[in-house]
Amino acid sequence: MDLTFRKAGLEDVDEAVELLAATMADFGVMTMGLGSRELELKALRHWFVKKGNRCSHEFCTLALVDGATAGLLLTLRGDRLIQLERTMANGVLKVYTPIQLLRMLWRLTVLGRTDEANSDEYLVSNVAVVPQFRRRGIATALLQKAEQEARQQGFSKLVLEVETDNSGAIRAYERFGFSTVLTTLFKRRERILGCPGYYKMLKSI
Repeated sequence: MDLTFRKAGLEDVDEAVELLAATMADFGVMTMGLGSRELELKALRHWFVKKGNRCSHEFCTLALVDGATAGLLLTLRGDRLIQLERTMANGVLKVYTPIQLLRMLWRLTVLGRTDEANSDEYLVSNVAVVPQFRRRGIATALLQKAEQEARQQGFSKLVLEVETDNSGAIRAYERFGFSTVLTTLFKRRERILGCPGYYKMLKSI
């Protein structure tokens, strides 16, 4: 298997947006999409092609097998995360109507503030593998790529979040050296957010 990596570009928007949405499952549909997958994809497209926000192509790396897209990695510096999230407000009315925007802001309020990544942590925001390329070590290779990036940028902590009921992913992250450092359960808010809760996992590198 000839596995290579390259930075994502604007030309990758269609494949990348589908992969990003897959990593967020129902949570992305219920928050970004307000219950609509089509709206979620529209929002992701809007942010992917722009620079300076947390869903931008500039933070995405594609894994290629024999030239075909096999996976995606999106990583972010914890010390820049707040600014990258604030920038997502730019042009947001091109995606949402005013009513939809109010609904999304309400859902984000329900979600509350999270400690997704501290300033000294390097965040693995999204890892996705195209279905036909699964069980071939690509997810592990993407995590290794993230670890390499973190070291190169001077970080000694790699973090990610995973839904509490995603047992397969949790086991894979544990095998890679991650351990749970924070648990957040949404309880009665699970239906609104499309997610039971998440574990924040950390690996010292």
